[in-house]
Amino acid sequence: MKQAFVLTLGCPKNQADSDVFSRCLELAGYILSTDPEEADLLVLNSCAFIKPAVDESLETMEQAVQWKGRRRGRRLVLAGCLPGRFTWDESDELKEWDLIIGPGDSAGLMRFLDRELGRKSPGGSGTGPVRYLQVFEGCSNYCTY
Repeated sequence: MKQAFVLTLGCPKNQADSDVFSRCLELAGYILSTDPEEADLLVLNSCAFIKPAVDESLETMEQAVQWKGRRRGRRLVLAGCLPGRFTWDESDELKEWDLIIGPGDSAGLMRFLDRELGRKSPGGSGTGPVRYLQVFEGCSNYCTY
């Protein structure tokens, strides 16, 4: 069975995106691993809000490329704020990465995994009656806070 590992850097928004990415992976038939060394696919959900976060993301990207090189057939996905904030040219700088998507691009991940979202959304993070809602998603409830 295919296994995936999702590594999240940064803020709660990234954790919410990673929860959705994890659900996408499950919908595509992956088992989520707690150990990256067991995984066939690694999703790095990066942060680029401040310089130390950019530095951490770049360092973690280097480690992820090393992870990929330790076993044949592994795949890497770079997601999140770093590719959303910066653009790279078509040089070989990121050739080890199989997919690069911006923050919250679950549809892009699903296309990469040869799956369609269809009418069933992978959903947000959280379970039960409480769920993390990202402000940019909006809300149709007319409650007060």
